[in-house]
Amino acid sequence: MRKKKDKAQFLFGMMCVLLSLALLLTGLHIIVRQVLGINIMVVDLSIKLMEVACIIIVLVFEIRPYIQLYNEGIQAIYKEKNVEVDKVVKFNRLIEHNEFLYYFQPIVNARDGSIYAYEILMRSRSDIGLNPHEILKYAEISHMLYSIEQFTFFNALRIYKENREKFGNKKIFINSIPSVTLNEADLRKLTDQYSSISQNVVIEILESASDNEESIDAFEQLRNILNCQIAIDDYGSGYSNDMKLLNNNPNYIKIDISMISSIDTDLKKQLLVANLIKFAKKYNIKILAEGVETKAELNKLIELGVDLIQGFYTARPSEVIAGEINEEIRNSIIDANIRLSKYDNDQKVYVASDGETIRLLDLAVEKYAVVDVTGGTVNFEGVSGHTIDMVIKVEDYSICTLNFDNVDIRGTVETTIQIGKECQVEIILNGENFLYKEGISVPENSSLILKGDGSLSIKNNRNSGVGIGSNFDNLYGNISVDIGGVLNIDAYGDKAVGIGGGFRAENSSIRIIRGDINVNVRAIEAVGIGTGHGSASVYIGKAKVKVQDTGDYSVGIGSLNGRVDIVSGGDLEVISDGENTCAIGVQEKAEGKITFTGGKISAIFHGALATGIGSFTGGIELICSADMINVYGEGEKTCAIGNYEENPGTLTITRGTVMADLLSAQPIFLGNKYGDVTIVGGNIIVGKGAVLCPVNSFGDKLVMQEITDDNIYNRHIVTKNGDYVYRAEKNHAINRLCVYVPEECQLDMVRK
Repeated sequence: MRKKKDKAQFLFGMMCVLLSLALLLTGLHIIVRQVLGINIMVVDLSIKLMEVACIIIVLVFEIRPYIQLYNEGIQAIYKEKNVEVDKVVKFNRLIEHNEFLYYFQPIVNARDGSIYAYEILMRSRSDIGLNPHEILKYAEISHMLYSIEQFTFFNALRIYKENREKFGNKKIFINSIPSVTLNEADLRKLTDQYSSISQNVVIEILESASDNEESIDAFEQLRNILNCQIAIDDYGSGYSNDMKLLNNNPNYIKIDISMISSIDTDLKKQLLVANLIKFAKKYNIKILAEGVETKAELNKLIELGVDLIQGFYTARPSEVIAGEINEEIRNSIIDANIRLSKYDNDQKVYVASDGETIRLLDLAVEKYAVVDVTGGTVNFEGVSGHTIDMVIKVEDYSICTLNFDNVDIRGTVETTIQIGKECQVEIILNGENFLYKEGISVPENSSLILKGDGSLSIKNNRNSGVGIGSNFDNLYGNISVDIGGVLNIDAYGDKAVGIGGGFRAENSSIRIIRGDINVNVRAIEAVGIGTGHGSASVYIGKAKVKVQDTGDYSVGIGSLNGRVDIVSGGDLEVISDGENTCAIGVQEKAEGKITFTGGKISAIFHGALATGIGSFTGGIELICSADMINVYGEGEKTCAIGNYEENPGTLTITRGTVMADLLSAQPIFLGNKYGDVTIVGGNIIVGKGAVLCPVNSFGDKLVMQEITDDNIYNRHIVTKNGDYVYRAEKNHAINRLCVYVPEECQLDMVRK
């Protein structure tokens, strides 16, 4: 420090000497020319050169301190304004090269947690390191706020247009500087370049104390020229009032974080926000709560009725354009809305229009409990994984198509879907659909067709409830299932039916054309598919059907008592348990016919008085022409395939593999208690102790022949009463091939 001081003093002394010398030479020059009158050119020139040299030397010593002093002065000025020179340099670089970055913060729908829009937030690269407040600060000092506004609009719209696939049709919110308005030329330029997306743009305008008619006109000009929407930002921060809202005519109001923070415990804030929401609804303005940081704040805001949510709790700003928010938070938003919808007893009826798409969650939030359909096509959209209390009613004499897309509803006190009388209804399934408490009522003279490639699950746990059709005490109409997906029905209660009802209306039927059908019924009186009392008409096409029925009196497919007409070419798996049970057919007082034209049939049953395929009392005509029929049963009195008591019923087996096995005190394997069965083809394998009296279609008695040297039996059989072709294939599961042929054919085979 001492050396620096000495050097400075030395330089100062030298500069004084040089200046003195320059003054001395100037005086000498005057004396020579003016006093002595001497005018010698060489002397004159020498003196002048010496003067100039002294002055140059002095300037060289002085210019650097001067420049340093100038810079120190500038720095002092910046320091006075809290400005760092290096940041000013970085700011200039940011502006010069348009090196802005932008983050995207999702704005979330407060009803279903979906992303409604994104706010585009200005940032700078890490090597520049200026935060938004600093950028605006240096822009104001440098008189470049207009440039920031210009860059923000053009950059944001360019990014949105270039990433339309990621943004979808969601809106973008762009911050506008309160004191700056883009000129008309720039607005026209924006319109020319981005008119195709401008309707999805929302400009956030910060209200201030300086708002006047001129600024209001500027906002309106912005809206009109750019064809965008306006949001009032930071409402409640100090300047806002209702008159300003009316004057600015905004589409959105963003409530400032100061009013949102701790709103779950602050009653005054709750009252203010509730009144603002009431005001906004009156003028069709959406309310956006910003700065939401806790679940408690979120739930309270949903309860108060805000439209949109923005904050760190739902989603933080990110360079990545998020497709959706955190699933857990989204689900909590939906659950909160569904809970609130249940607290209002003033449940309303919504009348659907032809061609309308109904978002069930939106209806629930508005306290609707019933959707009334009078005809046409109505689209229903649910929310996966969230059950909404809602009933759908189809008015009498309606012809309509209902498109279900992830519908998940519950009829709390009524049947969930109620079809009126003399209606024709088609329900098309998309996605995964659920009906709780009860399913779909189809009264007499009405028809229902289930179609589509989606799935439907019905859980009927109400006594005398409805799966698809009617309850145990009423008539049901026509029911058809033709789906590419899965139909699951669970029915519980004192009396329960999966598909069908208590009584079949005249000329009505159950047709399962296509689909993967699973029916599970547990009740004192249980019917899987068919009728509780009286006749049942069931057709099963190329479908896969699994039925489980449990009850004191139960039937899997058919009727507890009465006439049946069952035709199936699909794959059936039926498991029946009960005191008195029948897997496929009729438990008692049976009439009618069961025909298997193909597919694989499995019937497993357990009961005191029980039948696999056929009936216990009464008589059914059975024609077994399926690829495979496998029946196993346990009980006191059991019949595998046929009719247990003596009756006019018949059993005819024409092809395929038929396996029957029983664990029973009094078993009947095939036919009736006399073993009467007609066999004209097929591989027939029965359990030990079976008593059979088989005949062919001409009445010739048959005997069993096990084929051990071939996998296929195909023979033209000729008897004195007629001839026919007998075909059978070995069942590889048990590696046996057993055929039933006339005795003379058996002897002929032995001789050969």
